Amino acid sequence: MDVVRAPLNRQLAESTAAAVQEAADNLVQLYKRICLDDELDEAVRKDLLARLAATAGTAQQTLRPVNPQPVSAASAPAATTTVTVGGGHNSNVGGTTSVQVSAAHSR
Repeated sequence: MDVVRAPLNRQLAESTAAAVQEAADNLVQLYKRICLDDELDEAVRKDLLARLAATAGTAQQTLRPVNPQPVSAASAPAATTTVTVGGGHNSNVGGTTSVQVSAAHSR
């Protein structure tokens, strides 16, 4: 979809918004999978999580002009998941890693 040249209409706005939401959902799901996969080497896990976190931060900065105000708890309920990673063959690396993932959806 070429948002620069496509005719401006509701369908373009809705499809663009849906693509952004799908990308965000995919990033969160991948983040959770990486956190929970006890087959991953701990160094690889940390690298992948750091890359996804950096990408999420960059995306937030990119989207700031679209929504400069933080979403209030009253306008959009937030879902928070805490994932604790430990055990498996990586347990000798030194304990567990806890990650809190929050996502607010307004539909």
